[in-house]
Amino acid sequence: MASLASRPRPKGTEPLPTTHAGDPSDSSHRHPNAAVALVRTLEALEVEFLFGMDAPAAVQAALGDSDIRAITVRDERSGAFMADGYAKVSGKPGVMGIGGVGATNTIQGVAESSLSSTPVVLLVEEGSGATRHKNDLQDIDRTPLFASITRWVGEIERPERVADLTEYAFHIATSRRPGPVYLGCPWDVVSGDTEAVPVGLAQPSVYPSARSAPDPARVAEVVALLTSSRRPVIVAGGGVLLSRATEALARLAHLLGAAVATTPAGKGSFDELDALAAGVVGSYASGSGGHGRSANDVVRAADLVLLVGTSTGSGATAGWTVPDPSQTIVHLDVDPAEIGRNYRSSLPLVGDARLGLEVLATAIGDGPIRERWADPPPAAQPEPNHSDRLDPVAIYTELQRAMDEDTIIVADAGYCAAWALDLLRFRVPGRRFLSPSAYGTLGYGFPAAIGAKLASPSSWVVCITGDGGFGYSLAELETAARCHIAVTVIVLNNSALAWSRQYDRHFYGYEGETRFIDVDYAAVARGLGCDGIRVTTADELAPAIAKAMASATTTVIDAVTDPEARAPVDMFD
Repeated sequence: MASLASRPRPKGTEPLPTTHAGDPSDSSHRHPNAAVALVRTLEALEVEFLFGMDAPAAVQAALGDSDIRAITVRDERSGAFMADGYAKVSGKPGVMGIGGVGATNTIQGVAESSLSSTPVVLLVEEGSGATRHKNDLQDIDRTPLFASITRWVGEIERPERVADLTEYAFHIATSRRPGPVYLGCPWDVVSGDTEAVPVGLAQPSVYPSARSAPDPARVAEVVALLTSSRRPVIVAGGGVLLSRATEALARLAHLLGAAVATTPAGKGSFDELDALAAGVVGSYASGSGGHGRSANDVVRAADLVLLVGTSTGSGATAGWTVPDPSQTIVHLDVDPAEIGRNYRSSLPLVGDARLGLEVLATAIGDGPIRERWADPPPAAQPEPNHSDRLDPVAIYTELQRAMDEDTIIVADAGYCAAWALDLLRFRVPGRRFLSPSAYGTLGYGFPAAIGAKLASPSSWVVCITGDGGFGYSLAELETAARCHIAVTVIVLNNSALAWSRQYDRHFYGYEGETRFIDVDYAAVARGLGCDGIRVTTADELAPAIAKAMASATTTVIDAVTDPEARAPVDMFD
């Protein structure tokens, strides 16, 4: 049971009026239902979509003729990934409306948003305060569950607080280090009466809602280091994309002649065909034949490393060895708690990524201070494929040919993301690549692609997933068909959990229960209202991709791939 919609509404709220969005002089605006006030606040915040499962019920009913579109999902976990994908691409908070018990299904998605600093607002229908702690249906204290993975957990305790607490939730989600927030909406409170929301109370909410500049004295120290270094390297993390700092990054890099590497979360923040582009650092593309090995070497050879907007996690630093802790490291980040967490030698530069990069570039001056010192990494040499099944490298190669400057790629966890990080190149900086690199959750790809498409309807959005990851979200094919959302899904169908299979072999010398039966996902897609194409040879790839690109509905390309193929992840070398 995913909603409290079956609960009786208080007298006088059936049906909820839908005329409140009209003329404010109308008498119906003087004491609108609190749910209508909440909807009007969301409208003022320029919310476009409400992902979820028909909850909070009073809010859904109050949408009426609102421009806010409810996207009813088949599983709240998928809804959380949709909200995350939408937020990453749009720069605006993704908003979920969910019932109390359904909130527990979102935890993996909320954790991904938390660790990747993505603004998401959860509007959770709670039980009545009058029956709290009486073993009422779905009566559970969700605060401990969400406190560690959200920026704030709050509750609307009185109808007259609807507007200001909703606006505050958006403020927290989009300020400083952004992230998800949880706002409890007790059904009896949001179904109550309150005064009209004052015009202009809420402001449109985007990240960052406010920017903070670094300390000028510290900027001077950093500039002295940058201008005196001979081999500087910039490592750009996801914070560069969150702060929309790509132009500032390019300017500083070219002034310094500095090589630019990106973390997995920062992929796309710098022109990957630029002569200064070093590739993606860390573990996921630095195995045999991977570009990441050269990128890691470039960072290790630097005499100064400028980290920008990265939490220096294990995957992005190859187990905290790239950069090496002994190197001279400057860390620019909006969150002071992240500076020095893993690199104690870091010189801290606390501030917004865009403002920080801009003040550094301004302080350095107008002309380049050195020629570039680092050449781009050589082309990868993938291991040959000896199977009669498709080599995944051929799929990514064909996809690269089809991509344009507006294409958005969403890669699921595991090998799907690793191949994308290694093989795909994005020329125009921006949020062109999404993956669950923060939490590594299977099943992220397809729902996040739906959210990305809603955020950028004119872009060709491609989800690359394995049959293991796709199995988590198959039901959302019906959501895509019902809501007329067209994305391309490429399933690397090797009838196995390839990463887990290789992990078991490599570390434990056995093969676990990681094999699946051969499922025709193209047929599954057609059964759920989408298009489906099965591909078994390389010659079939280009026509299938072209057909999917031209389709007005979601199209699944079921690519039967080699189960022995593996991406260049360093842990398996």
